[in-house]
Amino acid sequence: MSELEKIKKELEELNNKVKELEKEKNKKWKLKKGDEYYCFDFREEGIKAYFYRDDYVDKINFILGNYFTKNDDMKECKNKVIKTIEKLELLTELQNYAEEINEGWKPDWDNEDEYKYHIYFNFDAKVFENDYCWKRKGLNETVFKSKELAEQAIEHFGERLNLLIEG
Repeated sequence: MSELEKIKKELEELNNKVKELEKEKNKKWKLKKGDEYYCFDFREEGIKAYFYRDDYVDKINFILGNYFTKNDDMKECKNKVIKTIEKLELLTELQNYAEEINEGWKPDWDNEDEYKYHIYFNFDAKVFENDYCWKRKGLNETVFKSKELAEQAIEHFGERLNLLIEG
């Protein structure tokens, strides 16, 4: 094996190691009882905490992704937490809006003749659209009693809906 081939092989091995480390870095850290972690408090300052799992504050921090190690980039962590909160706020606002404009209507999932409309993002056309279904509902999917109401919701929330499709 020539010197060049050896270097290429070593470089390939290093690249594979970098990929493995990147994967590991992006994995969600699983907290165990008693683990020390950092989170943002109501003043948006990073503070040290201990995970007890039975504590509602720990549960909320876990759900929001509001936990990190002292070695993590606090600015990056804070941005992720803020983005998660903004998505949850928008989902709640969308659900409340649907309840209001559906005027008490509740979908009957046993009735195949009743169309239920939902909003989705068409990645080919790069627009939000609506479609109907009878027997299925996606996770966190808000349904409307008519096509017109789903279109009204798209218009009402406009560009803000992009937040829900961002990674």
